[in-house]
Amino acid sequence: MELVRIQLSAFVVLLFTGMVWGGFFDLYRVFRSRIRVNPTVNFIGDLVFWFLTALLVIPLIFWGSWLELRLYVWIAISTGLLLYFVFLSRIFIPIFKVLWQIVGWLPGVLANFFWRLGLIVRRVHNFWRRKSDK
Repeated sequence: MELVRIQLSAFVVLLFTGMVWGGFFDLYRVFRSRIRVNPTVNFIGDLVFWFLTALLVIPLIFWGSWLELRLYVWIAISTGLLLYFVFLSRIFIPIFKVLWQIVGWLPGVLANFFWRLGLIVRRVHNFWRRKSDK
């Protein structure tokens, strides 16, 4: 009976992991909808999202199942994601939108910073390229 209790508690932790993962994905979707960037920056943002998600999910999988990647682990995480998107996503997306309106200046400031940084890098690159052509 102890084994069933351990597996049930692991299932609940992994179910919660899937729900948290869905919440972070919605937060990222709201963030991406607020800023418009070129495909390269978008790709880098996706990589950063998946890296940060892995930093969150892997310890939770370790805590829930000692990294034993059995079928029930994937079923629990998938069920958590599904439950989040069916029942909670409609609640949290408006909350995330309000949060981004409160700190709405941040995405604009970051986008402006990286755009200006790109201009500086291009100018320096063009300067050194012209200098090396002589």
